[in-house]
Amino acid sequence: MHEKLHCPPADFDKRLRVYAYELLFRGGPQNFFQPRNHASSSVIADSLTLFDLETLTGKARAFINVDELALRLGAPRLLPADRIVVEILESVKPTDEIVGICRELRQDGYSLALDDFLGEPALQPLVDLAHYLKVDFTLLDADGAKRVADEYLGNGLSLLAEKVETQHDLDEARNLGYSYFQGYFFCRLPCSRPAISRAIS
Repeated sequence: MHEKLHCPPADFDKRLRVYAYELLFRGGPQNFFQPRNHASSSVIADSLTLFDLETLTGKARAFINVDELALRLGAPRLLPADRIVVEILESVKPTDEIVGICRELRQDGYSLALDDFLGEPALQPLVDLAHYLKVDFTLLDADGAKRVADEYLGNGLSLLAEKVETQHDLDEARNLGYSYFQGYFFCRLPCSRPAISRAIS
């Protein structure tokens, strides 16, 4: 069995400081997320029983991927609202039940994020409750990323650019008003002050 919790590259803010980590369930040795029954609940159970959040993320927040089942079971409530962001997977449909669950989570102090957001009108009921929209830069071209920024910035939402692979991706996202960034570009960035300064500037 290779099932385990992984803590992938961090989410960075505009100054390239670590803002949060995304906790994922891996069903094998491959370095990608594999959707499985109870995967979201497994992440939360591991966070509670094998580790504690501070061990995994330090003082940073944790983005916890949740599917429909995890939401219906109330799994996010097993973790403290001030330490996590409930990241709703793109497979979750905005049914009346799910929207109601998410509304209650927000009312109880939980922050919500929508994963792989492409600007779909059908997701508006969840957008209205979200704090973060995570936009995959490999799924949208420059015009698409700009359209999302133009439409959703200024509504109390923060945009997070996913799959940032190059300095150009980072510059484009920052220029469009995205506040947070995640991707393999940051894995390749040397951890030195001059390198970080060049990336910021």
